[in-house]
Amino acid sequence: MSELATTEKSGVLIIRFTVNRIWTEGEVTKVGERLANLAHSGGNKVVLDFTGLQQMSSPMLGKILSLQKECTEHKITLKLCCMEPHIKEVFTATGLHKLLQIYDTQDSALAAFKKKGWFW
Repeated sequence: MSELATTEKSGVLIIRFTVNRIWTEGEVTKVGERLANLAHSGGNKVVLDFTGLQQMSSPMLGKILSLQKECTEHKITLKLCCMEPHIKEVFTATGLHKLLQIYDTQDSALAAFKKKGWFW
């Protein structure tokens, strides 16, 4: 079984976790590589949906941060959504919420792609 599933909505690639736990070194490595490959497979807009993911190890945080860095380098906008409160708390406690765009719902993450900047 794959740990990730993808869909596309309004030109945005949505990557959703399909497992409730990513814990072992092997799982982290596999998911990290697949995330990077998937992010490069579709346009320049990606949402990583945490729906159903209950636990993840610290190295997985590193993989997500690496994914953000890689997306930035390739001009891909990455947004995260649907985190369980205890997972979101880890992102906040570590300061990662300042580096990542985190939304409560998939709809709010998708809507954020439609917002325009200020024009003078």
